[in-house]
Amino acid sequence: MQFGLSAALFQTAYQNYTAGRIDPAEHYVRQALQADPRHADSLHLLGVIAGGKPLEEAQVREAIADAEARLNGSGRLVVRASGTEPLIRIMAEGDDEKVLAQVVKDIAGAVKKAAA
Repeated sequence: MQFGLSAALFQTAYQNYTAGRIDPAEHYVRQALQADPRHADSLHLLGVIAGGKPLEEAQVREAIADAEARLNGSGRLVVRASGTEPLIRIMAEGDDEKVLAQVVKDIAGAVKKAAA
């Protein structure tokens, strides 16, 4: 077991994960686990990553594109993976609360289907 190495690799994995770079994050977390197969933080992060990449699914991308079209420049939409929890964060701002509620609901539904 190489404790310093596994911790350093985990830090690199976590930085990549929080920046939305999932593939490099998975690469580094697997290296950390090779150095120390019982590294708890690495095991947790690998579990989060293994939960899937719903933002890469076509149905989710389509829901986001549809939401942006519905907002038609009158709002703002941010959809991203959480850096600290196995969640997808959806933030919408705009003038029409009904439209905002519907686009968030549509994106959340697409994410749930993709993650199932």
